[in-house]
Amino acid sequence: MISATYAVRPEQLTADGQDLGLPPPNTVPQDVPDVAALWKAGYRAVFVDGRDGAAAADLCRLLASLRDLESAGFRIRWAAPATLLDRVPDWTLLTHLPAPDSGLDAGTQAEWRAMYRFGRLRWFKGPGFIKIHDQRCDAGVVLTLTDHVHLDFVERASGSGVFRPDVAWYAGEEIEVFHDAGLMLRLDDDHVWLAGRVRRWSNPSQLMAP
Repeated sequence: MISATYAVRPEQLTADGQDLGLPPPNTVPQDVPDVAALWKAGYRAVFVDGRDGAAAADLCRLLASLRDLESAGFRIRWAAPATLLDRVPDWTLLTHLPAPDSGLDAGTQAEWRAMYRFGRLRWFKGPGFIKIHDQRCDAGVVLTLTDHVHLDFVERASGSGVFRPDVAWYAGEEIEVFHDAGLMLRLDDDHVWLAGRVRRWSNPSQLMAP
C-alpha cells in the first residue's frame, strides 16, 4: 500500500509545462491500492506524506513507494520525517529522488534540488542480463549483471518495499556488492532497494514491458 495523501489528474497540471508542481490537491483515500491503480485512474502526480515514517521499516517503505511512483512516470512531491538525515547520514544516496518539501535544513534541500534529475538511478532487464545505470556521481556507473543469483535478487528486492536478510533470496555475501555500491540502504535490520526499474521512458509512447 502506498501512503499517498494527495494526487492530481493530468488536466490539473499547468498547460504551459513550466510549473510541474502540484496545484491545490484533490483528496484521495489514505491507502491507495498500488501504483498501477493510480495510473489507471488517471493520476499523474502524487504527494506522499512521510513525516511519520521515523521507524526504519516505515522509512524503507516510504523510499520504496517514491522509487516505484517515479519509475512508473509520476511527478512526485513528498514530506520527509524530521529524522531523515539522522537515519541516512549520506543523503546523496537518495538524490535520484526529488528533494523532499520538508524535513531538511534549507542548505541541504537546495543542494539536493540542484543535484536531482529524473532517471539518475535506474535498471532495466534484457535477455539474460540486468543493466543498472547510476548517475548519482559525476562520473556515473553502469553495471551489467549476468549471474543468476544477482538477477534474481534485483528483481525480488525491487519488488519489495522493505526486506530483511533472513528472506530466502538474500544470498548472503554475494549480495554485499549492492550494499558497497550504494544500491541498497540498510536501516537497522531493514533494507530497501533504491534503483527504480525502467517501465516508462520520458516519451510516453515508449513503454517497457512489465
